[in-house]
Parts: sequence; C-alpha cells; structure tokens
Amino acid sequence: AVICYMWMALAERNGIQKLPRFTDNLQTPEELYSYLGFIENGQNCGSVLVGDKGVGTFGGSEDHTAIMSSQPGKIKMFSYCPTKHEGTFDFPSDWTFVIGVSGAIAEKTGNAMADYNNAAFLARDSAAAWCKSTGTQPLGGKTFVERQPNLAEIVRHVRSELALPSADASGEARVRAAVGEAIAKVDDGATFGPRLGDASVHYAKGALRERFEQFFDESEVMVLRIARAFADADIEALARWSDESHRQTVEKLRNTTPETAWLPQEARRLGALGASAFGAGFGGSCWAVVQK
Repeated sequence: AVICYMWMALAERNGIQKLPRFTDNLQTPEELYSYLGFIENGQNCGSVLVGDKGVGTFGGSEDHTAIMSSQPGKIKMFSYCPTKHEGTFDFPSDWTFVIGVSGAIAEKTGNAMADYNNAAFLARDSAAAWCKSTGTQPLGGKTFVERQPNLAEIVRHVRSELALPSADASGEARVRAAVGEAIAKVDDGATFGPRLGDASVHYAKGALRERFEQFFDESEVMVLRIARAFADADIEALARWSDESHRQTVEKLRNTTPETAWLPQEARRLGALGASAFGAGFGGSCWAVVQK
C-alpha cells in the first residue's frame, strides 16, 4: 500500500507517466502493477528499469495489482509473471466481506525472511526440476524471466502440448499428473535446495512435487472456481473451495500461524459463507464472506 500511494503522489506531481522512459517500458496498466512490485522487492523490471535494494523478499505484484485495479462491486482475477487480467466478475449485492486481523505480526526480516521466501523458492525450483527432468525449455524459451520459466508457464506449455482446454476437469488432472510425475523424477532430496550455490542444504524428498501440486490446485483450479462462485452467488461452491484452499495453505504451503490457521475455521463455524487466510503469510488476516 505504501508503494502504491507513494507512486500515485510522485507520478502525479512529476508527470512520470508522460515521460518516454515510462511510455516505452510500461505500456499497459498490468505492466505498471508489475513494476510497483519490482520497486518493493528490488528485482529488475526488464533491462531498462533495473532494480535496487528492495525488502529482500521474492513475492510478486498481487497486492499492488489489487490496490491499483480495484473497482466497487467487482471481483477481478489476474495471473502473474507477467501480470495479466483474466476476468472481472460481479460481486453479489447481498454479500459483503468481513476482515479479521489475527494480531500476529507478519515479519519479513531477519530469520523470518527465509521462511517467507521458502514458498517462492520451492515454486522456482519445482519449475527448474521439471526443466531438468524433461530437458525442455517451455514455450520455446519465451518466458517472463529468460531461461528461468515459472510454474504457470510450464502448465501452459504442457496443456498446449497435450492439446487440452483450460476449463476441462479431466484435462486439469492430466496436466497436474504430467508435470508432477516429471518433477518427481528428480525430487530426490539431494538435487535441489533453497540456497543457490550451497549444495549442503536440500529440500526434503517430495517437497518440490508437493509445492507444484499446491500451486496447481490453487492457481489453476480453485481460484477459477471461487471466482465463478462469486459470479453465480453459489454458496455451496464458495464454501467448498475456500475451505479447501485454506486447508492446503495450512497443510501444504505452511505459511500460516496458529492465529491465521484458526480464524477462517472460526468464521465458518460462526456462519460465514466462505473464509480463508490471505496475504504473504506468517501473520496477517483472514477474509470471510457473509450475507448482509
């Protein structure tokens, strides 16, 4: 939020969005949202808008996108790396969000930084494991980060190779299995670790496939079904998929605290239509949907 409001003030005061360097490199709203994420994490936004010291975490631009693109009465769905608008859905007029703050502070410095980054590193190395196992660079090498494809790009590549539609349930299972089985061949607890160049630290055997499967279930299945539940005001679907999303966050992504693991369960017990923890993890809040 601080990055976004500082950007809006500075851009307006200095006419940044009229400068050639801006118009040449940030040509869509989505590219701006990505750039704001890069300002925070310090990574390069292409070869011209190079990064500097960031907060040291390797998150994305989800928060920046939500803040900058929000619209009353609408649910918007984006994919990331690169940021892409996937759809806009009506939010039921007789529902509303309730936010519960856990009281647990989401630390991102010191020892907590390693825990925060681990989920991102597991996703990064799950993609690297697939490339090593298959000997393939997906999408003909045309990836968001050169020579470092992400899991979303690998999923798109495999889905295309299998000639499957993205909304087909049996196709989803085939893509999930194909990518997971390839990762499993090198997910031996000895080949990959979170510290590049340090061969003494490794992920547990099976950790990379588990991270991929959680990513796939969340990004390729549950996000779409929850969005459709909002659009259709489908209480049963919202309850089912938000519960499953939160369960996998607690048991597989493992970025919750006791407070953020408990809050959505308590919200559901008290009658919320759906609920889940949200944010970067290791603290923060939960959302719940209730009828007005």
